[in-house]
Amino acid sequence: KALLGTIAYLSPELVTRGQADKRSDIYAVGIMLFEMLTGKQPFTGEQPMQIAYQHANEQVPAPSSIEPGIPRSLDLIVEWATQRDPELRPSDAGEFLKHVQDVRSGGMTEQQQTLLLSADTQATTRAIERVNTAEAPAVVAPANKPPPVSGTAGTLVRKTTARRRRGLVWLAATLVIAVTLGITGWWLSIGPGARIDLPETTGATYEQAVEMLANAGLETTPVREDEPNYDVPAGEVLEMQPGAGASVPKDEIVTLVVSAGRQDLPAPNIVGMQEDQAQTAIEDAGFVFDEDLVDRRFNRDVERGTVVVGLLAEGEAFEPETEIEERTAMGYILSLGGIPAQPGQSQEEATSALHDVNLEVSIDTEYSRDVDEGDVIEVQVPDNPVREGDTVTLVISLGPPLVEIPDVSDMTFQEAIDELEELGFDVVPETDIQVRRLWGAFGVESVDPEIGTEVPEGSTITVVGEH
Repeated sequence: KALLGTIAYLSPELVTRGQADKRSDIYAVGIMLFEMLTGKQPFTGEQPMQIAYQHANEQVPAPSSIEPGIPRSLDLIVEWATQRDPELRPSDAGEFLKHVQDVRSGGMTEQQQTLLLSADTQATTRAIERVNTAEAPAVVAPANKPPPVSGTAGTLVRKTTARRRRGLVWLAATLVIAVTLGITGWWLSIGPGARIDLPETTGATYEQAVEMLANAGLETTPVREDEPNYDVPAGEVLEMQPGAGASVPKDEIVTLVVSAGRQDLPAPNIVGMQEDQAQTAIEDAGFVFDEDLVDRRFNRDVERGTVVVGLLAEGEAFEPETEIEERTAMGYILSLGGIPAQPGQSQEEATSALHDVNLEVSIDTEYSRDVDEGDVIEVQVPDNPVREGDTVTLVISLGPPLVEIPDVSDMTFQEAIDELEELGFDVVPETDIQVRRLWGAFGVESVDPEIGTEVPEGSTITVVGEH
């Protein structure tokens, strides 16, 4: 809780408890009266806290202790107004003025002087009886002795003082009245209590704001607090405390909150995270997750649904802990796992697996001596990376290559067999002649399948010899 005010005029209860009422203002008037009578303040020190301590713990001395010619009546006025206990001060300015007027009209009686500073321990407030001097009997006493004081509270004792002293009393009383009547105007206009209206400084630079406040009458240098702000350029005032339009003392401590501009933050480490974890990590680190910066790719080395690397705009990858401007849009490369089609699968199996991961399928065929007809020889993918919607080509086996059965009708039975075996066929000879060396002596009666038919390489061909 801040305590605002000029320390030389703060009452003890303001210093110790931070509480104030009309009697606190009476205390300040008493200090001001002391200062005007003596030319100095009652308490001094090198640090504000030293002065505050004296206000809280010491009684203000009598002005006559500084300037011996000051009358006792003014000492009492000052002493009464500056009592440390607010209960012992005048309750308000009206009561104080009443006794100042008593001084002006001829001085206070001894009874009044005593009652000004007496306190009943059983009550918080005590009325001071004003004695009617017109009813008091005259007392004759030697000029060099004080008059006797009667034992009754209503008896007045007239002071017999020199004309010179009475002149001083009149002068001092007039001065007190002038101070009492003028102190409020001075205090609130150019004195310590003067106030100013704070101007609007939002959007100005710190230097401009300082100048604006000085032109408005602020006598202190504003405190600067820098605060990161994404939307306001660095150096511009975001906020003023107290706010614009507030009426504050001229020595108020004003705080200007100034934009430090956008700040750089360490990039999060999202490699290896699942998709939902990565999105949360990006936002928690002070950045913006952008779905448009998510690149889903097939990757046989990384499990499906796992982040491979973080991405910025234009597909630029970022490393963890790299300093990046706050609220920068971020995404990532997400693995879709490996392409599910494999060589050796049937065409139906491979096609279904590719469709399940949103890949299109193109079919090519070729003969193969090693892969059964209808099975996948090869999975052909476009240049990496492969993404959903891309087309994958399946090369399907047609089985072994086709070979046309040549015309062997003009050949001998043995020549026909040799020709067909050389082409890779499995030849089955049919003849009644069991002696193989005689097969070159007769011709070919028929071939099954027929001559000119295309059959897979390695097919079985039956050659029938002539009888």
